[in-house]
Amino acid sequence: MGMMGERGMAAGMMGRGDPTARMENRLGAMKAQLQITPQQEPAWDAFKAQAKKQADAMQSMRTTLFEAKGNAPERMEQRTQLMQARVAGMETMTAAMKTLYAELSPGQQAILNQQFGAMRGTRRGAPAGAQ
Repeated sequence: MGMMGERGMAAGMMGRGDPTARMENRLGAMKAQLQITPQQEPAWDAFKAQAKKQADAMQSMRTTLFEAKGNAPERMEQRTQLMQARVAGMETMTAAMKTLYAELSPGQQAILNQQFGAMRGTRRGAPAGAQ
């Protein structure tokens, strides 16, 4: 088997229902918890758009990992390239988060801090209470 196995991570992440629907549910719950105001809506919309883009990229990554071909070094190189793309996506997501965060009230920031700060006890980093 080895690092993530032949089908490891990709196979484990696929087939768990509709990831787009799960993401929409999590974002809807987050927006409701934060009580986004009309003035904050543009920053929220930009954050949400980036989150969707990130989710699509992750789904593409999972598919690529699942369908990886070639010998072990070639597959490792594919994983390296995918992880580099993942880092770039996270940097863009961080920028969107910072923009949204700057628009939030201190109370909303506290809620967001709690949701993103305490990932223990949650499934794969999903906000607490999200499924």
